[in-house]
Amino acid sequence: ECQIMVITLDGFLKVLGGDSDLRRAVSHATRNYGQNFFTRLIGLKPPTPWPSDVSVSFADSPDLMAPDVSRGLLKRFQRRLAADKYDELAEEVNTGHCVLRENADGVLERVVFLVAFRIEDRAHGTTLTQLGFLGEDGRLRRSSRLELPGTKRSRDEPTDEARARVLSNLSILAKYIQVESFEEVVWLENSAKYDVSTQYRRAEHHATLLTDMRSLDKAMQVAAHVAKPRKCFTKKNSANASFISKTALFHSTSKSFKKLDVLDLQQDIPMAYVIPKHEGREVVFYGWLSDKTRNRILDDNEGVLENYLESLVYQEQNPKPCFRI
Repeated sequence: ECQIMVITLDGFLKVLGGDSDLRRAVSHATRNYGQNFFTRLIGLKPPTPWPSDVSVSFADSPDLMAPDVSRGLLKRFQRRLAADKYDELAEEVNTGHCVLRENADGVLERVVFLVAFRIEDRAHGTTLTQLGFLGEDGRLRRSSRLELPGTKRSRDEPTDEARARVLSNLSILAKYIQVESFEEVVWLENSAKYDVSTQYRRAEHHATLLTDMRSLDKAMQVAAHVAKPRKCFTKKNSANASFISKTALFHSTSKSFKKLDVLDLQQDIPMAYVIPKHEGREVVFYGWLSDKTRNRILDDNEGVLENYLESLVYQEQNPKPCFRI
């Protein structure tokens, strides 16, 4: 069953022009909504679908709500959050990196906007995937979910700007891909960090290589430094040429690692891209993964990916902005 609500222009203008606090609040929210919708409308560019009377990308209610709505909900639900988590969530809200809303059941819901690239090498059936990163603190961390190359988008940031930022972070690799299609992927899960139901809205760009992998290898070798994993790697061994210093080893519980598993993963991922970010000292590790290898890593509880990353060797005498290991 459908219902239609008719709003006359004269009646609407009278509401917006009132002097009461309620009418001023409605007026403020309406103007903010309209300005945000206009910003989304003029910012749409291919590969994002052109707007129509039925659909306008990135113009759902979380994108268009005024920041005051999120701040008001945060105060209402303050008692349900730990003090430190409240401060962190408040920072996300104030910077626009998330939006808060109340769902139909009266439960606080967090909305996060993402922009990602699904870059596929169709000849080998693999996808470029983030394996881990070396933080500014010098610690190496694996990617727990093996994410696609991407970034968070703030609520007021145009999608094309976030898209350009992701491509910039991929360095010269961005020159060898072509975006073919776009889709918005939405899923709901509980945030482990805040213990709050979170809706993730990912603008996913599907891309393929403009060249074959061998040509890409050559291009990367010319512009980057090339090395290979140490084949006889065990967690106890160390080498002077290791990319990871002793202080950067994973902080994990002691487990027995099977060398065969690591060697098997080295065969599946014979080399990885190691791309420093433009700002700071953070370095991101990427690899071409098949669905089978990705699922095997996600199912692993023995630290095989951690051992693989620790086995990577980097020769420091000739650093480059982007290199392969």
